[in-house]
Amino acid sequence: APSAPERVFSVSPFPAVAMGNTPPQYPVVHEAPEFIEGKVNYPAKYAGEPVIRRSWKHASDEVSGIWGYEYVVSRFEDASHAFESDEYVFTTGTNIEVSGEMITYHDSVYLHIRSRNNAGRTSQNSLTYGPLLPRDPTAPTKPQINVRVGSNSVYLYIPYLSGDYETQVKGYQYSIGTSPGGTDIRGWGSGIDIEQEIIITHDPASVQPEPSRVPVHNIPSTELPVLETRNLYVNVRAVNGQDMYSRVVSSGPFRFGTRPEEPTVTGDFNSATGELSIGIGNIFDSGAPVKSVRYRVKDIETGELLKDWTTVETFRARRFDSPASLQESVFIDGKAAEQGFDIEVEVINSAGKSTRSGIRKTFLPKIASPTIVMGNITLK
Repeated sequence: APSAPERVFSVSPFPAVAMGNTPPQYPVVHEAPEFIEGKVNYPAKYAGEPVIRRSWKHASDEVSGIWGYEYVVSRFEDASHAFESDEYVFTTGTNIEVSGEMITYHDSVYLHIRSRNNAGRTSQNSLTYGPLLPRDPTAPTKPQINVRVGSNSVYLYIPYLSGDYETQVKGYQYSIGTSPGGTDIRGWGSGIDIEQEIIITHDPASVQPEPSRVPVHNIPSTELPVLETRNLYVNVRAVNGQDMYSRVVSSGPFRFGTRPEEPTVTGDFNSATGELSIGIGNIFDSGAPVKSVRYRVKDIETGELLKDWTTVETFRARRFDSPASLQESVFIDGKAAEQGFDIEVEVINSAGKSTRSGIRKTFLPKIASPTIVMGNITLK
């Protein structure tokens, strides 16, 4: 009987391909973002036809010589069972390219090859490759992300999911660094940090519904150092079924554990109308978004609470690139404010950390000068 064909090279694992050098950045948010509909890539067609290519060394037969080779693509790992159950193909060459209905990106197969001599006999042993999957021609699409700074953690959101037409997305990995795409705080792991909960079907006629909520991952405070002078970035990449990576994306810069800066406070009281105008400046936090600003007013002499903590309704929670300011008006009973006011302001960030004005702005209301009559002359 002829000898079996031999491998001409070993099969190497699929490489982990990353695309792009400068990660796009997405802003830090103060509340969970909404899912961006229609961004899950359900396959209508493959980016490329799945193909398996293999080569082997010539077999030998000292008596009659080698006529050619028979190969079969099968789900069966056992070569004898495969040649008995599936249709095989004859070739005189040692290089093949296999495609067709059985070759897909998501169902593995085995390729069995045996030699046939000029006497019509086949080799007792077969060369087997497998399990095999065609090489995915594309990396996963890049996701979009946002982070929200909490009191003891940072919440990572993925409102725009990654997709992969051929081998699906298994999930996502994340790193943490002091620059976009950086890994100096937390490196890329070898596994999946966030699983893709939405299974993307290979059957276009069976499209699954969009997810009802945005995937979210809680990054604990133990992974987030408090750096007073440096920003942090969360970086994410998708991983497909062949461990290929998408392009890396990054969150906007943030600092964990920061507090808002000390606000400045000014005040002016119109005793005729009872209107107290409060000016609040230096509304700023270098790390987390500022969530709210509130104030309260006390009688300077008695300490009586004239206005309990009141949130400024016109203030919009956001992340500021530079200090902001606002003006707020409140009406106070003039009789209760004869000796002036004590105004206190508090700025609160999205992590629940707050800073109150370190210097309370205390002032006396403007008092009208009395009228003095001296003879025929009136002094005011």
